Amino acid sequence: MSFPHRQELLDYQMNDSNFQAMISMARALKRKLRVAMAGVDDALAKLELIRSEACLIGNVFDFKACFWVNKEYSTITSGRKCLGGSDTV
Repeated sequence: MSFPHRQELLDYQMNDSNFQAMISMARALKRKLRVAMAGVDDALAKLELIRSEACLIGNVFDFKACFWVNKEYSTITSGRKCLGGSDTV
């Protein structure tokens, strides 16, 4: 086996390997999206709990916490809508 033939075989193997990785990438990304969406549901549930507790008490610190939590809540829900999640929370 000459050097050019060996190089050609290695190129073929690498191209095939890259092609197979690209094909299986969709499956991996779909799985990661499903895990991320489940994480968003958990985060929204915890933020809702913090939101209800922080916004009920009326001092200055809790006002800032309430503002922050409401901002986070709106960011997560808007990102969820962009990813195709449900509109209801």
